[in-house]
Amino acid sequence: LIPAGTLGGNPITVVSVTGTNPSGISASNLNGGVIYSATGTITSAAITLPASPIQGQLYRISSNRTITALNVSAASGDSIAANTTPTALTANTTGSAQGYLFYYNASTSTWCRLQ
Repeated sequence: LIPAGTLGGNPITVVSVTGTNPSGISASNLNGGVIYSATGTITSAAITLPASPIQGQLYRISSNRTITALNVSAASGDSIAANTTPTALTANTTGSAQGYLFYYNASTSTWCRLQ
């Protein structure tokens, strides 16, 4: 069997944001990403990528509104590839896809940003 995480088949959580500074997210290993849904600009958001991911696991981050300060970190024992950690997310109002996509490389314990 092929694990759902390698096919991008894990569910994506929609986080409804009522303020401008939502609480941090520590992603579950069975979670495929997060979509922030807000009525206005989000001043800051923090996400810790899943712990104990499998080879090829995907994780998406998206928002319908701009996130001014975005803090994405890896769980203990893992890392994010050098110079690829996003610090903000600018929402696109033209309908095109926006956000980030990370891929996990188990041989180096590293999340690599694909988008």
